[in-house]
Amino acid sequence: MNAAAAAADRAIWVGRAAALGAVAIWACWLVASRYGVTGSLGPADVTFFRFVVPALVLWPFLFRAGSGFAKGERATSLAMIVGAGTPFFLIATTGMQFVPMSHIAALMPGTVPLLAALIAFAAIAERPDRWRAAGIVLIVGGIVLIVGSDLLDMGDGRWRGDLLLLIGAALWGGFTVALRRKGTDPWHAAAIVNVWSAVLFLPLYLFVFTPRILVAPWTEVAIQFVAQGLFSGIIAMVLYGIAVGRLGAGRAAAFNALLPALATLIGIPVLGEWPGPAAIGGIVLASAGVLLATGTVGAGRRG
Repeated sequence: MNAAAAAADRAIWVGRAAALGAVAIWACWLVASRYGVTGSLGPADVTFFRFVVPALVLWPFLFRAGSGFAKGERATSLAMIVGAGTPFFLIATTGMQFVPMSHIAALMPGTVPLLAALIAFAAIAERPDRWRAAGIVLIVGGIVLIVGSDLLDMGDGRWRGDLLLLIGAALWGGFTVALRRKGTDPWHAAAIVNVWSAVLFLPLYLFVFTPRILVAPWTEVAIQFVAQGLFSGIIAMVLYGIAVGRLGAGRAAAFNALLPALATLIGIPVLGEWPGPAAIGGIVLASAGVLLATGTVGAGRRG
């Protein structure tokens, strides 16, 4: 093996390791969020850690690359902030209060490719190919299995969490389309979302919501600070950027297929939440759907 081939091989393995690291962090982030909003903290407290801490690190990128609200880019930046910022996070974490980890794992990362494809079709007339269409069908099947079982028993209120998680996934799908249209680098995009979310949310958190950070156990506060502010807000973003650079966007996104199952497995020992048969079936369908919907199979056949 010559030097160029060896370097290319190392780059691939570095990309795979980075993608796995990012997915593992995101799986832990989902579990940590569920843990946070069902303990002494609430959705507003978890949202505080998610955006205020990363904003302190990312604001220089916003200062150097621009606010994101110059003429011609305001609508796209606003869609990014709504889709991945405070509105998304408050809706998603509120939904996490009502449903177990298996639902969160399947309905959040599992449905984003479906909803992003629908939004892209409506906004820019982008049609999915046959492989992505097959993935979308599988994702819909997973949703039907999970949400359908809750609709049969509406007394426990889980349907509210399912609905909020689907709304959150739709917002993230809109962010994905807006990010693609904006075409900015990942650091600038992250700065736009995190800094503006922190600026808009901090006054609400201090004067409208009831902060629980000072009265919650320090262990819960520390977990959210690390999971939300450091790992999910910064480290996972850097790792995923490395994965995209070494593997390409399609191959890096394919690792997201591991997320529903991994988050559910982590939730078993941490939260004591075992998935039922419908949830397991939904996770399997959603994971397979994500693998197809990211374009990995189709790209392999074409390439």
